[in-house]
Amino acid sequence: MLAEKVKNSIINVLQTLYSEGLLQFYKNPVIYKNRDDVLVTWPNHVSGSDENTNDAFGTLAQYRSTLIDGSYNAILRDGSILKVSYKFSRNQLIKHSLWYWPCPLVIPASDMRDEVTLDAIDLYSTQWTDYVRFRTPLRFDFAPKEATPGHPASHIHMQVSECRIPVERPLGFASFVRFIFRNFHSQDWASAGMWDSLTDNLDAEKDTCLHDDDLFIQHLAWKKRKNY
Repeated sequence: MLAEKVKNSIINVLQTLYSEGLLQFYKNPVIYKNRDDVLVTWPNHVSGSDENTNDAFGTLAQYRSTLIDGSYNAILRDGSILKVSYKFSRNQLIKHSLWYWPCPLVIPASDMRDEVTLDAIDLYSTQWTDYVRFRTPLRFDFAPKEATPGHPASHIHMQVSECRIPVERPLGFASFVRFIFRNFHSQDWASAGMWDSLTDNLDAEKDTCLHDDDLFIQHLAWKKRKNY
């Protein structure tokens, strides 16, 4: 079953990142089944908790509630959050949501190690003028059944919830993780040497899901490599 393979791939990636010292904490994904649908997600997933909400997107309150609710798969060393859900029907990928929530505060590494993440956030948020950073969450969505003009089947949200930059194809979790570390955690990317060994089961699923109209506007696209 593809869902089981994807779950195991996510576990392998999380374990590898943790063994390399790149994660503070992680939770293995679980599988929820409902008739023909199978959801691979974080352990206490609540229906709708991976959806966009116009008022909440990018707020400190959303970041804090994610920590409080435990609705994530991993916390990076600096307090940034990774969360992932994949939905399958009849062994076919029909939806995914991949979140990267950068920590909104720059907190000394020693305090991130010694404090619970939420406690460190609350402590330093009282001195927000010195420590706050205006960094947008990123969310890669794949939902071909919901595609309409202006709402590509695969897209990335950033800065505001209405933003939907077309993305060529759905992302496997390993590819998502490589994208995040290469672009936003360059020191960790340079110091760790296991990136090419991270594999997943989804990148070969589709060559492209872009509508013809999306090809003529700015979008994210890339060539597949055989070992990815």
